[in-house]
Amino acid sequence: MSRSPLRVTSAVGLGLIAGAAEAAAETFADGFAGGEPQLAWQSHPLFDGGAVEGEAADDAPDGDGGIGVLAHEGGGLATISYPETVRAEDTFAVEAWVDCPLEPEGRDGTLTGIAFFIQTEMEGEDPEKSGFYRLVCSYRAGIGAFTLAYVGPNIGRMPLEIERWELLEQAPPPESGSWRKIRVEVELGLMEIYLDDVLLNQRPLPVERVITDIANLDAGYAGVYAGHIGEEGTAEARIDGFVYRVP
Repeated sequence: MSRSPLRVTSAVGLGLIAGAAEAAAETFADGFAGGEPQLAWQSHPLFDGGAVEGEAADDAPDGDGGIGVLAHEGGGLATISYPETVRAEDTFAVEAWVDCPLEPEGRDGTLTGIAFFIQTEMEGEDPEKSGFYRLVCSYRAGIGAFTLAYVGPNIGRMPLEIERWELLEQAPPPESGSWRKIRVEVELGLMEIYLDDVLLNQRPLPVERVITDIANLDAGYAGVYAGHIGEEGTAEARIDGFVYRVP
């Protein structure tokens, strides 16, 4: 059963550009309290798989007994789900708790996290025509990291990894266990990435310099990503505290 988005108005400073004034923002949030989603999650029309579903969980990082789960059953590049609220444009922030246990022997190749600038209305129905960014917990060759990558038609099906931050260099906060909080702030063509409220990038990253042949790059939805390095691999993204803010 679909639900109306949980929306509040608050004063939020995106904090990307030094000296930027705080602006009134709309906030769309889903904490999956008791295993029930508050937002109406959609499946991406150009990718295999379903939508984010609620699940009861004693280890929910926000303590409300529920999380969101997006399953990728394999057989395709990834599964992407998003709440069809408002399109992310040139200024927004999106954050979520992501379960990222350091269990490489059982999760090698798993990519789980958030996606943004998700395009759903492109010419044709080929997933290669759908450009977006992903910020995911990535296990590759037994090494855990958070990676920022772009996926789009100008580079085929191979994601372009833009930044990589090794998890072993970032000790998990003891109160969160394997849950890590990630946040992306975008303002006027630049983005900043946070892990557990700590800024990761040393300088603001340009949003559209690597995507020169995609129209309307500065608009799209924000949501959840679950995928695998190998197309036949499975993955399950466990998230909580999804928050999306727009001016």
